[in-house]
Amino acid sequence: MSELIKSETSTSTLTNAQICEALHDVADLLQNQGSTGVRIGAYRLAAETILQLPEQASELLERDGVAGLEKLDGVGHSLANHIAEYIRTGHLSTYQRLQQGIEAERLIATVPDIGSELAHRIYEQLHIEDLVQLKAAAEDGRLTTLKGVGPKRVQTVLQALTVLLSETASSRNVESSGEAGVDRLNSGGEGSAEPLNRSGE
Repeated sequence: MSELIKSETSTSTLTNAQICEALHDVADLLQNQGSTGVRIGAYRLAAETILQLPEQASELLERDGVAGLEKLDGVGHSLANHIAEYIRTGHLSTYQRLQQGIEAERLIATVPDIGSELAHRIYEQLHIEDLVQLKAAAEDGRLTTLKGVGPKRVQTVLQALTVLLSETASSRNVESSGEAGVDRLNSGGEGSAEPLNRSGE
């Protein structure tokens, strides 16, 4: 994974090799999500085009703008804008969005009776990112709009979500109570332990 995607590195350090690596990272995520070969190939082709440029892509962007990037082989309007965004800001929103999608799908797939394939469709078609949203979709009928999801499966999912969300809420309450106790002790509030006076020893 490109270090520049992961961190707040200054854009002045961006090289064609690093831009190439970032585009390949996006292609890898697309491949993991089962995207079309055409879309994956477009990012890989653009990556190699940038890598083989006789000048830095940042210099080309500064001189000719996004239009200059669009003229490169295999780099269309959309990809040119993604590359320009990365050069100017050090961030690639497409990568971040795909990464968030993968994390959401992994979370959804932890619910019993929902595998990775259905989790992917839930995220892509219903735009659900967490278990609270998933429960709402199961309750209001949106989940049954997906192929292969009937009332019985929705009921199983709802029961599992009720347990999972209850456990999550209980865990948060315990953590909050513990933090409140620590705050009281640190502030010397009512009920806190008195410090030992060792001056007479």
